[in-house]
Amino acid sequence: MSDMTAAPWISVSEAARAIGISRQAVHQRIQAGTILARKEPTSRTARGYFWAVSGDAVQALKTLRALRRAYAEDMQNREPVPT
Repeated sequence: MSDMTAAPWISVSEAARAIGISRQAVHQRIQAGTILARKEPTSRTARGYFWAVSGDAVQALKTLRALRRAYAEDMQNREPVPT
């Protein structure tokens, strides 16, 4: 049995804050299928819905962004290879 538990589903606003991008960018990723999200009803009586974003997907995207930043910094700090 694993000690890992799934992260909760969060709102688009919470996902945007956690990742460091705009709400519009989160919606673009949902539409493109690059972040896992699902429609949730707003309430039992309302006909509307909101997008709930996978907390695990947000964590994975945060990790990927951090790795990309670290790689870019590492590449900037490297000595040029003599030719």
